[in-house]
Amino acid sequence: MEYEIEHQLPRRESRTWPTRVTGVSLVVVALCLIVSLLTYKHGEMGWDFLNPTGGTAAEMAPCTNALGIVGLYLAGLLNWMFGAASLYFLALLIIFSGGLVIFPRRPYVLQMVAMFLLVIFASAILALQPWFLSSWQRAHSLYSVGGLLGYLDGTCVVEPLIGTRWALVTFLLLHATAWIYFARFTFIQFWREVWYDSCDLWQRWRE
Repeated sequence: MEYEIEHQLPRRESRTWPTRVTGVSLVVVALCLIVSLLTYKHGEMGWDFLNPTGGTAAEMAPCTNALGIVGLYLAGLLNWMFGAASLYFLALLIIFSGGLVIFPRRPYVLQMVAMFLLVIFASAILALQPWFLSSWQRAHSLYSVGGLLGYLDGTCVVEPLIGTRWALVTFLLLHATAWIYFARFTFIQFWREVWYDSCDLWQRWRE
């Protein structure tokens, strides 16, 4: 006597909702941080660690950041760490999080690593280049245009070894390579998602 054993699996939606919720949450967080960065005024920062010239006057100044005092200090820390690459990092985070929502079944570890490498390389490029945002860096009391991260990996590590010009070329090539892994060609993955969703709809219709 033959028995048909059907392996019951949970519906695909039930297995992907945590990833989608995570993606939506990260998008909301990134958008809030972007708003705090765009409304950030360094003169309002009263923490000597981030604003050595602020003093008591900065502490007493009214906070005009859109997210209040929390947004002010979060934006200050982002600028201190990443410099002008802060908005770039948050934009990449939105793209990555959108991928979690649209393609929740796609492996995303490699893309997440590529995202952080993009931020590291971009910070180094900004720290090494001498043409843009120098006055902005001085006004915000930063280690470099690329923040502390760009100062450490670009100015302190790579530049003394191979010089400024070749360090810039190296980080530009590394940045382009990281983009290849971050922005993967997703036609196959897209049609695979369409196929899976179509099978789910067909199964529901039969039931």
